[in-house]
This record gives sequence, structure tokens and C-alpha cells, in this order.
Amino acid sequence: MDGAPSVAQAYGQFERARAAYMDAAAACRQSLPPRAIPLEVTRQLFRCSALVCACYCHPSNWPDGPQVAPLEPFPPVLARICADFACYLAAGKLPGPISDALARGAPKTGPEEARDQGWAVAYLLAANEGIIADVKATATVAEAFGVEGRTVRRWKKKLAASGMSWRDMVPDTVSETERDKLISDHMRVAGERYLKQGRLATPRRR
Repeated sequence: MDGAPSVAQAYGQFERARAAYMDAAAACRQSLPPRAIPLEVTRQLFRCSALVCACYCHPSNWPDGPQVAPLEPFPPVLARICADFACYLAAGKLPGPISDALARGAPKTGPEEARDQGWAVAYLLAANEGIIADVKATATVAEAFGVEGRTVRRWKKKLAASGMSWRDMVPDTVSETERDKLISDHMRVAGERYLKQGRLATPRRR
């Protein structure tokens, strides 16, 4: 995520997405008969929300560690929206925007799976750079996640194309001598979690 936007820049994208969502909602309510808000408008709102959260949590925003104040604060407006959503969910109800986003075909890969795949790819990239001594890194990850090597290579191609680096997964406060162990441990834990979820994209042949 090198070169990722700052929290403020990401929030600017969120505000534009929120304005588009509000405009679409108003237009859909006023039409006869009323129309559903376009799915892409709703999902873009959540993509931008996720980007703000990712930028806020990124290690570059916490150069002195999680116990010290971040460089950029979390936007209060988005925090309030998240709090409202949490209140709806606590009452057993789905907020309107979430219902709209789920209306047609939820994405195959959820955030938990994406995180676990991120650790898999971080391991591969660290091995490529010699941070981890493993000449068969693809096979190691495939074994840990219970998938075919081609699935692991597909994850790597997709995430590497997005500009991902193993550094995106490792806090700056971790020393060079501890990086390989941290990445290896997290990769194996992610593999165990992935297996338990039972969502194997390409199951390994036993």
C-alpha cells in the first residue's frame, strides 16, 4: 500500500461517494414508481469507507506504534455513521445502505478472507526478497491454506498487481530480526482460520 492516500484524501473520496449516494437516494425516492439505488453507487460508498479505515490503520499512520497518537485522526462523521450502523445491528436490523449493498450478489471474498490471503501473499513476497528463507514458499502456503499452488499464485498476482508489499502487513515497530517470524506465524494462523471457514477456492487434491 505504498503511496496510498492519506486519511484526509481517503475521506475526501468517501465524502464524494456519500454525496453521490444521497443524490441517488433522493432521485430514486422521487421517481414514479420509486426505484432502487444503483448497486454500484452503494458499494462505492462502502469501498470508500473501507479505504478511510485502511488508511487510518495503516502502519504509516502510526509511526511511533499503536500506543501513541496517529498522524491523522479518524474522521468523526464516518465514526458517527459506523456507530449508527452498529446500533441498528445491535437491534437486529440492517441499516438501509447495507441492505442495498447486499441486495444482489455479495462479493465472493469477504474482508476476513482478504486479510488471510494478504498474509499468504506477504509470506510469498517476503520469501522473494529473502526476508524469509523458503525456496518453496508457494508450496508452503498452499499446504497451510489447504489449496492448490495455482490458487496461491492467483492471489499473489492479484494482490501484487494492486501494489501490495509485505511491509503493508508488518508494523514499522517490528525489528528486522523479528520480521520473518512474525510473517510466518501470521501466515500459518491465517491458513488455519481459512481452513476453518470452509471457503476453499480451489481445494487441494488429497
